[in-house]
Amino acid sequence: MSTEARRRRGEGKGHDYNTAPDDAKVNAVIQQIEADHRRLLDLHDAWRTYLFWISIPCLMLALRHCVLPTSLCASDIRDHNADVPEGGEVIGKFEEFFMHFENGMIEYVAALQVFVLSYYLSRRDLEIGNFHAVPYLISSMMVPIQVTLYLQKKRMGCAGREDLWVVGEEEYVYDVRRRSLLPLGVIFHIVVTVSMKFVKKGRERSERNTEIARDVQRQLADAKNRKPAKKR
Repeated sequence: MSTEARRRRGEGKGHDYNTAPDDAKVNAVIQQIEADHRRLLDLHDAWRTYLFWISIPCLMLALRHCVLPTSLCASDIRDHNADVPEGGEVIGKFEEFFMHFENGMIEYVAALQVFVLSYYLSRRDLEIGNFHAVPYLISSMMVPIQVTLYLQKKRMGCAGREDLWVVGEEEYVYDVRRRSLLPLGVIFHIVVTVSMKFVKKGRERSERNTEIARDVQRQLADAKNRKPAKKR
């Protein structure tokens, strides 16, 4: 018999239910897939908790970054007022307040952004990877603001003293006024976004695999129910 004839003869035969997987084996596989899915969900929840605890020292560091522009601005204003000749116009308290705010706005917004992200990670009622939540949207709006401010004002200082350098005591020069890195809030926002996207993608893949396994189980059950009765 030729190969083509054997192939056609095989196609004409009905499905051999004796070769179908045993129900117990199928159920065991389904249970294993569902157990793996639950473990993955627990792992993702643990990862979100880990990010939340990371946000605490990040918030403390962001608050620490707010000290330098504030102290530099206060020192610049004090030196400026000391250099003003008698009868000249000194910087008043009201103007000093706005100078402090303008000089340290990047650091202040970064600290606020880290706080908002920490709150976002602490919300257990929000699904992991929910990028439409209000805290995450607020944090996202802060990113272009900080990047724009960083590009416009890479040096700290007030009263026209942004270009002054500080000379160290050990014969080296360091530019303490220069902002060398992107704001901490932007960096942490990127970390949270990438992590949540990765977690969300893995969760969706696991859910699809679990649903496929359940569909296969239902199809096998339906096929078994449609199995023709044996002739006696």
